[in-house]
Amino acid sequence: MRKILGILGYSLLIVLIYHFILIVINLALVFFVGGEDTVAFFEAFEISYILAAVVTFLIYTLITHLKGRKIAEVCRFKKIPWHKLVLCFIVGVVGVFTSSAVLGLLERINPGSIESHNENWAWMSDIRFGLVFLSTGVAAPFIEEVMFRGLIFKKMEGKMSLMTIIIFQAALFGLIHGNLPQISYTFFAGITFGLLLIWTGSIWAPILAHVGNNVHTVVFSLSSFGQAMSDSVVYTYIYWLAFPVVFGFIMIYLFRTRVKFKPCDVDVDVANINSAIVHFQTLDYYNKNADKYTKDTIDINLQESRDMFAKHLNFGDHILDLGCGTGRDSKAFMEKGFRVTAVDGSKQMCKIASENLKQEVICKKFYELDMVNEFHGIWASASLLHVPSSELEDIFKKIAVALKPKGYLYVSFKYGDYEGIRKCGRYFTDLTEESLRSLLDESWEMVEIKLTADLREGREDEKWLNAVLKIN
Repeated sequence: MRKILGILGYSLLIVLIYHFILIVINLALVFFVGGEDTVAFFEAFEISYILAAVVTFLIYTLITHLKGRKIAEVCRFKKIPWHKLVLCFIVGVVGVFTSSAVLGLLERINPGSIESHNENWAWMSDIRFGLVFLSTGVAAPFIEEVMFRGLIFKKMEGKMSLMTIIIFQAALFGLIHGNLPQISYTFFAGITFGLLLIWTGSIWAPILAHVGNNVHTVVFSLSSFGQAMSDSVVYTYIYWLAFPVVFGFIMIYLFRTRVKFKPCDVDVDVANINSAIVHFQTLDYYNKNADKYTKDTIDINLQESRDMFAKHLNFGDHILDLGCGTGRDSKAFMEKGFRVTAVDGSKQMCKIASENLKQEVICKKFYELDMVNEFHGIWASASLLHVPSSELEDIFKKIAVALKPKGYLYVSFKYGDYEGIRKCGRYFTDLTEESLRSLLDESWEMVEIKLTADLREGREDEKWLNAVLKIN
């Protein structure tokens, strides 16, 4: 239930960002247009949708950038074969028969229930066709896909099965439209768009299908050509006989040629903008102070802690130094005969560590960890302490996946219960034995835990929590 509430709250925020921007832009445009010219008044609404889509996308882009990622990665703006893009567009075009079927069924169950839906299209007929085409046919589908099959879909990953995600996001997509006729058919559209996303691995597939669906509706509802076509008997037969067949054949083809769906390796939590800023500030500190930090820490002797960890490993085992900093500990492990992969989120620290180790250091943030069953041990000395406590549980899960069965993890945190930004500008999460245990699920075993004093001169009174954990 807690996960469901978190997803619902996140989804609500994502949608509210868009609607808040839409309202602000709309009020500004209506103020300049005035209320005397009805057509101009309604055209202001359509312009608002276009501008709101652009501004909202820029805001989503900024937030993901603060998180240290690109929106193209988070929302899966990946290239797919051009013929599949065309087929997805056609799926949207011919898929409108499902909307008509659902609306027809709804009308039979509740006569008059779609009158308001038809009235909405009636007043839009007075607006310039090109404006409606851009707003309803292009802008709205694009931003809605970024929201639902992009950010919201990603939020659900790892918390539900793929099929549950498809149904859940489709239900949210339907509910957000606010009226029964649209809720009914957008739910089925949301399922189709979700399937296209996982079968192609790219958000361009549902975007093109959504555009095709809306463009078909706009053309055949508002253009003279479309209205003439929709009144013809030939089109009626095509609509109810050929469209379902084409839709079915394309969906079967896309299913049979589907790619292996790879869950994103990052959870962009737009609901916690402070968290995004936290990651940015901490990495910014290390990038700007890399030389000073190296000078202050390169000679610290953590031999006791390294031995506490290494005694559980065998000669030649593969170690991941997660948050390697200067590469000091990686070098010590290599000298003991271990294979070491070093990772750090700061580009400047990676540069320094690469020079010290004479090997490439991977620049990757904790939440980007995507290795699977690769390491006998993971060394995370004074690194995970920069992760907000609300995110640590997910990081431990990623670490568990990266470890081989019965693999070991070493972690160290400042001892205590403080959490926040210290004077230096970095974020710290202090832990006690109890708070560390609360972050671990049943797959972890606490092998050894020890309190030690800070080894830096003048900080002997500061305590550190050191723990060796084993994955079962």
